[in-house]
Amino acid sequence: MTYKQGLHCIGGSPWLLDLLRERYGAQGGVFRYEIDPDYRERPVERRSDTVVLYARTVTPRRAVALGVLALEELWRRRPERVRIVMFGDEHPLPASFPYEFLGIVSPNELSWIYSEATAGLAFSMTNTSLVPQDMMACGLPAIELEGFGGESVYGIDGPIELAPYDPVSIADRLERLLDDRQEWERRHRAGLELARTLTWDAASHQIEHELRAALRAREPSVSTA
Repeated sequence: MTYKQGLHCIGGSPWLLDLLRERYGAQGGVFRYEIDPDYRERPVERRSDTVVLYARTVTPRRAVALGVLALEELWRRRPERVRIVMFGDEHPLPASFPYEFLGIVSPNELSWIYSEATAGLAFSMTNTSLVPQDMMACGLPAIELEGFGGESVYGIDGPIELAPYDPVSIADRLERLLDDRQEWERRHRAGLELARTLTWDAASHQIEHELRAALRAREPSVSTA
């Protein structure tokens, strides 16, 4: 109901603000989520064969089954040449391929895992997830789904690679990150550069800007007559 009261809305992504406009006629602006300082590239040797999947099955919007299907296809193409790691839930998933299951992991522990891995999968079918940007802060190129909140935040050719909702296409993108060193380096550098800008200070300035805009909109208009 608050979205229908003419209040100034501050959305966590352009996708979310568009949703508020379409459903409720709301107006407002956006801010970017910051990155926890625990997420940074650690001094550990980077592997060339490791894919990490955020497998939080208790949250349906994470499209974990899609990620598992993509990894199944990747394993079919290159068995014994890829190491798969899953985390984010209390219980491991049934899968047709071997993988390491880490369960629920702290940000500090995850930063070391991300810093060692080669590519990451972290999907959201609604508003953008924090996981892809946490991965890129650790120098890990990540893949998100196109057409949802992540696309509105990272852009079509941003540091986070966008893939269609199709396991074969996702497996294709993973293979390219595993095999194309130049593409991996490009996304690695772009992710680190963007991550440096996603701070609490930057987020607070964006929110302050929107709060001031809301206050200005409530001020009585001054007659020029």
